[in-house]
Amino acid sequence: RCPPSAIPPVQPIIVKHMYYRNSIFFEKKTKTCKTVASNFVAVLYRDLGDEYVTSRHPFTSDLEAFDEALQQIEAKGGGDMPESMNQGLAEAVGGLKWRDGVAKVAFVIADAPPHTDYQGDISYSRAAASALHQGIRIHAVAASGLNDLGSLVFRQVAQLTRGKFIFIEYGSVAASAADHGVTGSVHSNNLDAILYAQIRSEHYLNVHKLNLY
Repeated sequence: RCPPSAIPPVQPIIVKHMYYRNSIFFEKKTKTCKTVASNFVAVLYRDLGDEYVTSRHPFTSDLEAFDEALQQIEAKGGGDMPESMNQGLAEAVGGLKWRDGVAKVAFVIADAPPHTDYQGDISYSRAAASALHQGIRIHAVAASGLNDLGSLVFRQVAQLTRGKFIFIEYGSVAASAADHGVTGSVHSNNLDAILYAQIRSEHYLNVHKLNLY
């Protein structure tokens, strides 16, 4: 069901480590919600010495064009870690013009932890604290190959911003959960549905003025 027209807009963002080839797109049913104004943006990051450290696709309300742009992104290089996740988060939180009065949600998707040895970096913890101050909720999505440090960092970023730690399942749910130090019950679904559910939740919280911070 589409939310009523009174629901404020939402600004989703994809912060994506581009060595991991993964297509992210939102379910087509979001296209039927004509009354909901949504803007999408993607911030890409790699590492020092690569073709770029960070790059972005600007805010757009055209979901199909945004999805098409993501499909054109190619993963090049890689095979090493860590990467410049700190710069990617800093760009997403501090380098974009987030609108006031809207629900703000970000997804960090990667398979490598951040560098912690680069001088002058804004640390992921500082970026997460800034996101919390701005009302940006960050959901961290762990891809296959993310090591223990990466899982720890992702969980911290999600916890600091009241987001969720999400992992991509490879093999059994139990094995994938164990790889990321997750215990207890987990909810399994396709990634598109999970991301869409988080965006829909932001709409609900915003329209009802519920503050989980």
